[in-house]
Amino acid sequence: MRVIAYSDAHFGLPKTLEILELNPNYENCCVLAEIINREKPDLVISVGDFSELLYEKGIDYGACFRMLKDVTDIFLAGNHDPYLGLQEYFLDDVKYFHGKYRGCANESREAHIKDCRVKAQNDPFYVVMGHTHEPLLGEGFLDIGSITLTGTFAEIINGEAKLRSVKVTDARVLPRYEKTR
Repeated sequence: MRVIAYSDAHFGLPKTLEILELNPNYENCCVLAEIINREKPDLVISVGDFSELLYEKGIDYGACFRMLKDVTDIFLAGNHDPYLGLQEYFLDDVKYFHGKYRGCANESREAHIKDCRVKAQNDPFYVVMGHTHEPLLGEGFLDIGSITLTGTFAEIINGEAKLRSVKVTDARVLPRYEKTR
């Protein structure tokens, strides 16, 4: 089974993104959708924070939003879209989970990221997660990073995970939205 997983697209309106201090590159989502259409994985999973549902509801964010939404099979809930989908998903001994474990330290961003990763490392399953926006292939886990902030996503083949990245300059971005899958 071949899975592509991505996290933290953070589709949102400019005002919300400014408040959250996010500067996403949504072109990465168009490129990822094109990669998915070309490579045809068995399953595509959004590992949370697809859009800013805590702050905005029912908004169409444009072509890249629709392209990525249409090629995604499973949406997991994140801390910005807690009611979007499942909390976790298991396949081939891999746990797909947004990554914000209960009780993660909050005294600083660095402490929070470290604590979430320690909890992932101690999870009984191999964990593919997002949430931190900073990619890392760790011992017992893969932190995907953010498709819009770091341009990274995961490819998991029969339970073996690797980190990949989109290269906007190398890809032919679809000039308009076309549902191809």
